[in-house]
Amino acid sequence: MNSDKLNSEVPKRVLMIAQSFYDYDARILRQVETLKKNNIKVEIICLNYENKPAHEKVNGVLVHRIMNKFDQNKILSYIFNSVIFLIKALLLSRQLNKRNKFDIVQIHNMPDYLVFSALYLKLKGVYIILDIHDLTIELFREKWGEIKFKLLKPLLLIGERLSVLFADELITVSNECKQVLEKRNPGKNISVIMNTPDLNYFPFNNKNYSEPNDKINLIYHGTIAERYGIHNLIYTINELVKINKNVYLTIIGNIHTEYGSKLKTLVEKLGLNHNIIFENSIPYRYVSERLKLADFGLVLPEVSDYTHYGIPTKVFEYAAIGLPQIVSKLSSIQSVFRNESICLVNPHDYDFISKKIIEIYLNTEFRKRMAQCAFEDLQKVSFEIMQQKYLNIYESIFDKNSMRKKFVEQGETYVQ
Repeated sequence: MNSDKLNSEVPKRVLMIAQSFYDYDARILRQVETLKKNNIKVEIICLNYENKPAHEKVNGVLVHRIMNKFDQNKILSYIFNSVIFLIKALLLSRQLNKRNKFDIVQIHNMPDYLVFSALYLKLKGVYIILDIHDLTIELFREKWGEIKFKLLKPLLLIGERLSVLFADELITVSNECKQVLEKRNPGKNISVIMNTPDLNYFPFNNKNYSEPNDKINLIYHGTIAERYGIHNLIYTINELVKINKNVYLTIIGNIHTEYGSKLKTLVEKLGLNHNIIFENSIPYRYVSERLKLADFGLVLPEVSDYTHYGIPTKVFEYAAIGLPQIVSKLSSIQSVFRNESICLVNPHDYDFISKKIIEIYLNTEFRKRMAQCAFEDLQKVSFEIMQQKYLNIYESIFDKNSMRKKFVEQGETYVQ
């Protein structure tokens, strides 16, 4: 994108709508920062967390928190509350647009149908981007089981199709997601913007080149959900302590859920309270400092149709910071990282994983090579590359939008 040209113009305005927590969503935070650096004014409509102000300016971004967090693990609660969020976002976006005309609105799924919160803006000629973080159909099956999935699959397919058709532009997180979406929605142009971290916030750490000692610190941060296999981490630690009592795992995330309670019970049952520490979610800006304290990243999601399609953001972040990591063998991981970069495993082979951790940790040179290879692989899909792709999409839309707005000025509404 020609940022010099853009910075010389009157600032463009973008509205983002996300049924998530702004301070904790790495992808949204990075995108907002990218837009801000290019003289694009951003406002975001999102959920509230920790009783923050309903409306406030955060680092130059106007944040509108329209609902408190709700239970997203129970299907009826999820559908009901997400529809309420959609309606509130639609009404607020109309009000905000009267005050400051937006050029683009970017909707972050889940759910896909949240894109219809931009209906009023669409009718006013504003360009709509749908950013598909997760494949709704595959995730629904993963979260709520086969019976509910079979019952609602036709509605899910229709919902995705209508949402995709409503959007002017689609972006998603991996080539695997793109292939699935293209198959289900032929003829729609889809861009891939991976969740790679900004190295200014995740600088490579030489700690992992140091000689080993008796204490091994492992870390996991992010969503605490069964599909991400946090129980696999616990069972692995249970095997590890048989080899080395000074092994510690820190799990950072929202543990106050039904699955979180099961994890705490499992830790107590296995007698691992001394070795496994649970910490509440932390704002994204603090994540890097916590990772520097660890010796290993451990990411063991269940292997399924859903997990094969995306690369956990934490895998990119561990690679950026220089943490050697052991990860479930997923197609999406193998499409970016070499075997020399990441140790890929069966997430249920706890004995093998525990022995592999010890083997890698004790071999300083091997650990160093792993970290360097993963960092090299990350450069092929670096934040700079993804940032430029993202900005190119915006530049293209701004050019189209100029023509569209001229059309809208001749009439009351415009529908593509």
